[in-house]
Amino acid sequence: RDLVRSRGLGDVYKRQLTEDQQTVLSLRFLLDKSVADTARLMERSEDAVKNLQRRALAAMQRALAGSGYTGGGG
Repeated sequence: RDLVRSRGLGDVYKRQLTEDQQTVLSLRFLLDKSVADTARLMERSEDAVKNLQRRALAAMQRALAGSGYTGGGG
């Protein structure tokens, strides 16, 4: 039942996201970088980073929905 244990969130992350999408999510959420810092590190515009982040989160949402994950804590 637990997605992290049964399927592995890392598998979803690696299989469903491009390398750039993985990078933007890692910088933004794991390393807590700002959009401006992420843009500088990735050598992209801030708008490009925002769009890439939006697409990455949408891809994760689709992957999680397809796996039967409904969210919630516990």
